[in-house]
Amino acid sequence: MGRPECPCSLPANRAVVACVLEAEAGDRRMGICVDSHWLLCDCFDIRWGSSVSYQGVYISMTSERIGSLDSFSTREKYLLYLRHLFAYEFTKGMIQSTDMVLDVGCGLGYGASILGKAAVHVLGLDTNATVVTEATQEYGRSDVLFRQYDGINIPTQDSYYDIVVAFHLLEHIKDDAVFVGELYRVLRPGGFLLLTTPNRVYRLKPGQRPWNQFHVREYDAQGLKDTLGKVFHPDNIGMLGICGTPEVQEMEHRRVAWALRDGPLSAIRRAIPDSVKAAISVVLGLFCHRSLDFLVRHGVDDFHTVAENVTDGLDLMAMCRKP
Repeated sequence: MGRPECPCSLPANRAVVACVLEAEAGDRRMGICVDSHWLLCDCFDIRWGSSVSYQGVYISMTSERIGSLDSFSTREKYLLYLRHLFAYEFTKGMIQSTDMVLDVGCGLGYGASILGKAAVHVLGLDTNATVVTEATQEYGRSDVLFRQYDGINIPTQDSYYDIVVAFHLLEHIKDDAVFVGELYRVLRPGGFLLLTTPNRVYRLKPGQRPWNQFHVREYDAQGLKDTLGKVFHPDNIGMLGICGTPEVQEMEHRRVAWALRDGPLSAIRRAIPDSVKAAISVVLGLFCHRSLDFLVRHGVDDFHTVAENVTDGLDLMAMCRKP
């Protein structure tokens, strides 16, 4: 028996979307559909002619990117996505209506779209041409543009942007000081750089190299400030921690503890591409009717910033002002 159709009536080739099905008597069910056919759902015994509203954003199949299908495969990965989203929502609150904003490493574009709700103009940059095309198709408009770049030289004149963001990107950059210098170059005097990166304090043992194969290095608060201090004056660098609710903090620490486990199975697990692990998770959910309640239960409001005890943060957020 084939999967029933989702009544969201998505156009063809829209990849994957998380839908909320409004069934009879206010019953709400979360599902993920592909080309309007349900792939995962909390249950399959409700009436499929009911209306559907959208939960979150369209999900791309691109691997190793926050917001891809893998981000919605488990509660822990969905919380990573929400943590990333929180940084954009936080930044939106700082933006003035006349601000020009640059999103470096924009990925699938949903963050630039959020910033575009407050700024006069947003440019999103990414090294992946396919991702830039997807972002343009989904979120591009006259005041939110996307462009491919080489990952080194930002194609913008000096002192052009009021706010520059680079979220979960610095840990991927080989020459981090040169990268920060390029971000500084395109900032206007008085402008702000906002940057997030995972907090290595809870992720790694002292002296340990990152277990995430895509991370060149990870930072604690002092290490991040030292790197930024090569370009920005130390007095112009502020540091916050991004924390979750006690439940979220516990789940993330448990996820990292699992990743830190040594042994042959851990090595095999790390060697499997995220895209393959996402497909495995989808198949397991297909046969086990895995609950997707977490897509409704958790939201951006599960996260907050702390100015003291930033070492408790799951992420570090640096706020740097150009004099």
